[in-house]
Amino acid sequence: MPRRRRDGSTFWADLTLTPLTDQHGTHTHWVAIQRDVTHERAEAEEQRQHERTILANAQRLGTMTEQLTRTQHIAKLGNWRRALGSDEMDWSDLVYPMFGVTRETFRPTISSVWDLVHPDDHPLLGELIEKMERDGTGYHCVYRTIGPDREVRHIWTDCMAECDERGQVIAVTGIVQDITAQKQAQAMVLHAEKLRSIGQLTGGIAHDFNNLLTVISINLEMMGDMIVPGDPAEELCAMALQAADSGTQLTSSLLAFARRQPLEPKAADVNQTLAEIRLLATHSIGERHPIVLQTQPDLPLCQLDRAGFESAILNLLVNSRDAMPDGGAITIKTTLRRVRSRSGDGRGPLAAGDYVVISVADTGIGMSLDVQEQAFEPFFTTKPIGKGTGLGLSTVIGFARQSGGDVELTSSAGHGTSVRVLLPAQT
Repeated sequence: MPRRRRDGSTFWADLTLTPLTDQHGTHTHWVAIQRDVTHERAEAEEQRQHERTILANAQRLGTMTEQLTRTQHIAKLGNWRRALGSDEMDWSDLVYPMFGVTRETFRPTISSVWDLVHPDDHPLLGELIEKMERDGTGYHCVYRTIGPDREVRHIWTDCMAECDERGQVIAVTGIVQDITAQKQAQAMVLHAEKLRSIGQLTGGIAHDFNNLLTVISINLEMMGDMIVPGDPAEELCAMALQAADSGTQLTSSLLAFARRQPLEPKAADVNQTLAEIRLLATHSIGERHPIVLQTQPDLPLCQLDRAGFESAILNLLVNSRDAMPDGGAITIKTTLRRVRSRSGDGRGPLAAGDYVVISVADTGIGMSLDVQEQAFEPFFTTKPIGKGTGLGLSTVIGFARQSGGDVELTSSAGHGTSVRVLLPAQT
């Protein structure tokens, strides 16, 4: 309780009262003991304030930790720590999926994690880790991992050393982020730029070469008119004209890839056009490769160049046939897809709107990732010499993009291929 001294100052006192009794049990006196506890009370109040500060800091730290965790989830950042000399690593929950493992089935140790790092990246990562443990030099780099699912992931990491008061490294900490999607996007951008550059070069060469072939063909025709029937030169002139015609078809394919082939689009019913193409292609494709047509009814019309569209579909049918040497059905399917916008995803701009999608799918040998990356390049082919020019898919993508659409390819080695041609629907 608060008390007042003679000089008027106040203090906090701890007062204890004890009654005294006589032999009959009657209270006769009271003994009072008063102790100045001002200092103790001040210390207690200071202690309580200190505890309140600690509690507030703990709450603030908890909030910051929660915000950090939320930020890590949004940014897909994981963190880890390892004490120097220990084989054990402490991983946050987000690190496990970056390596294709789970907390329940994987125990992060130096050796187990090292086994998940791509072998080609061992030298670089090993050198950086050794240097940091030796002199505390932090590092950041990108390396690849291969999880139990055999999927290759690209991991960005930023690591630093924890040192004691003497500057000796006692632990290593770091953050990691899965940047596989970014790497794939960059690769798609580079691939699109590569195709564009090839297209510009190819178009220029094909255009000039086509002009030269025109001169050659005209002169051969004039020469043929001057040759006497039965002259041995007559057959040689005919062979030269046939070669010139083949060259003209080749340049036509190159110009289609470069999107410099003039088109004559007209409003057309894609389903009906495909039915007509199917009738034409059935005989040439053969009975061992039946063509199954699955069309979505009431599709909107498309502005189609009939010759270019027919050539594109026939190219896809021939590719599917060749991918199934033992026979198998080829499925042509049509659907309608609404595209919001695909600008900037690495495959080139595709305006928002409705698109008629024509899918040609087979169950053949499929393509590896390396083959898929080059599939649309002119003259690239996996077929034996004399079996293909390598211009099939390049002319398909050239026609589609010149028509305002695009081409998508999905394939897996041993599990077939699906090529989807997107053409803008007529509004």
